[in-house]
Order: sequence, then structure tokens, then C-alpha cells
Amino acid sequence: MNTNIVTVFDQIAKDNSTRVAYDEMGKQTSYGELKANSDSLAAWLTKQNMTRQSPILVFGDHQVEMITSFLAALKAGHPYIPVSTDSAIPRIQSILDTAKPELIIAVDDFPSDNLNFDARVIPNEQLTNVLADHQEFTPTDPVSGDELAYVLFTSGTTGSPKGVEVSHDNFKTFVDWVLDSDFNIPEHANFLGQPPYSFDLSNMYWLPALLNGGTIKALPHSVVENFGQMFTALPTLDLNVFVGTPSFADMLMLSPAFNEEKMPSLSIFMFCGEELTVKTAKALHQRFPHARIFNTYGPTETTVAISGIEITPEIIANNDRLPVGYAKPGVELSIWDGDKQLTEPGQQGEIIISGNSVARGYMNNPEKTAKAFFKINGVPAYRTGDAGTLDVDG
Repeated sequence: MNTNIVTVFDQIAKDNSTRVAYDEMGKQTSYGELKANSDSLAAWLTKQNMTRQSPILVFGDHQVEMITSFLAALKAGHPYIPVSTDSAIPRIQSILDTAKPELIIAVDDFPSDNLNFDARVIPNEQLTNVLADHQEFTPTDPVSGDELAYVLFTSGTTGSPKGVEVSHDNFKTFVDWVLDSDFNIPEHANFLGQPPYSFDLSNMYWLPALLNGGTIKALPHSVVENFGQMFTALPTLDLNVFVGTPSFADMLMLSPAFNEEKMPSLSIFMFCGEELTVKTAKALHQRFPHARIFNTYGPTETTVAISGIEITPEIIANNDRLPVGYAKPGVELSIWDGDKQLTEPGQQGEIIISGNSVARGYMNNPEKTAKAFFKINGVPAYRTGDAGTLDVDG
């Protein structure tokens, strides 16, 4: 089943050419247009004489050109690095110093004057011209297997941000799981696209939506910052799937219109990135009594999320803190005390993740990679630094 992301997307785009793939506050892009634009950009990229697998930095907010650039990079054999427009200059500089991209696609104006770097910048005006110059493109050598698909820089809360290297197969196995029977997402679903692309959580909506033949309903940063605008917009989006953090859901519950009566199509909530509290889950169940609420867990270093569970009213009633679920296929979860695995159920220790979701390491940082990444019986593993317990049924 593990075919290439690009091949699967192109086929879905052909089968759904007139269906809306991306909708940013009414600005719509069909699957046919998204494929054509990503093909044109990929064709242009292959003529730029870049080293294969050299990363391409993509700078912007929630514009469709962000997704177009990600797909084009993958088609042309390059990983992408998403960087948000509102990133601080020292953070951008740190990313440039670590990743040394050969090319920067500036969907929004790139603050070149305040930064030191050698990369070539493609400003929005040039990008618009490249996309308008329609080029046929058949991906003959797209990113695949263990090659890098994207590099996502952590928040850098402790020291400078680290670039997590996620492979094509890491990403594809994650998306296959999201679209599998565990979550039962209906085909052609409308996904809320609020987390910025520089935040790992965005990978839970953008590629799953496109490989589901669905529509990404993008909420730009400016709308999220304006509560009145956001609360007015949400009930009009006809959402089926909410992807976000618990704190964002708490924010939305400040609006009386965030409920099943006003948003009857919203049937699946997928949480990651923060602890989902009993209080938030209980309030959501009251607002959306027929919706399914999933709690998932996973560090950026293990490709978005590696465990999940549906949070039922019974689970809410019987727990002070909610479980983060069962390991996804291809992943083993274990609890360790230092270098010793704890085998008794209920013992607290460090959560260790091993399997096909574990990233390759930190970009150009062998020291930090060696500290966090290792192997268990030849299988890649990651030390999360998170405390947890495994119960009797895993």
C-alpha cells in the first residue's frame, strides 16, 4: 500500500479535477488547478540545477501556494521547510544557518534585508509567473522511501530550534493511518486548516485531506487573531473534521455558535500537540453530543502522532487525566527508566517510541541526534523525554 505520495495525489487530482481542494475564506482552488500548478512549479524547479534532496524553504501563511510549493518540491525530488510569516528574525536566521537551503519560495515577502544567507529567493511575483506558465510534468524521480520529505523546525523552547528530518515513508505511513478505519473519516471530507504549516500538527490535515479527495478550509493567521471574524466564519465552513489543539477548541467554545445545532456536519475532532483535559473533552461532548473525539499523541520527531484513542463519555467519567491511546501500526511504545525497559504495567518512566514513524534525526546536528535517537533490535527509536505509563492492555 505504501505507494508514493505524489503518485497518489496526482491520481486523486485527476479523478476529482473539478472538486475544490483548497478554500481560503472563499478563494477556491480545484484539484485540477492544484495539480497543474504544482506540475508547473515542479517543472521549473527541475531546471534550476539544484542538488537533489537539497531543501527548499517555503515562507508564508495559509495561502494555497504553500501547498502547491510542498507538492512541487516533492515532485522535483526536494524536501520542503515550512516557515511562517510571523516567525521572529532570529528563528529564521537559525533555520537558514542549519538547513542552508538553495532556494527560498517567498509566498509572502521574505525579510531578506535582515538576514544573512546565500539562497536564491523566488518572490511572489515570480512565483505567480511560474505558475501561470503552464508546464506539463510527469514526476520521474520524486522524493520516495527513506529520502527526506520535509524538515520541520521545533519551537526552540530550549535552545535554538532543531530541524527534524522526516522521510517520505514516515509521512506516508502516518497519512495511511489517519485515513484508515481507526478514525473513519468520510471520503471528500472538509478539514479545518488552522494550524500553521510550520507547526507539525498541520500535517494531520493538509495531506490527509488531499489524499482523501477532501477540501482544506484554511483559516489565515489574521482571521484567527480576530475573534469576531473567526466566530462568524466558522459556522459557514461546513466542516466535517476539526484538527487542532485543545487550547484552540477552548478558544472556539467562547463562541455560543460553536455547537452541533449551528455546525451539524462537524463529526470528528482530532487533537494533538497538547494535553486534552477532561474539562475540555466534557465541554465538547456537551456542545457536539454526536461527534467523535480523538486524543492523539506524538512528538515532531516521530511524525505528528503515533497513538490515538476515541474519548468516550465513559473514558471521561472514569479518568482524572485522559489516555493518549494505543500505538498505531508499525510503532511500539515502551516505558524506560534510564537505559532499562520497565515491563510491569502501570510503572511510570520515559516514553520510548520505536518503529516506522521515527524520523531520521536532527538536520546537521549529529550530537543532538545521538542523544535522542537510537535503535532497539535494529529498529529506529526515539527518547521522548515525556513521562508516562502503559496499562495492562497497552
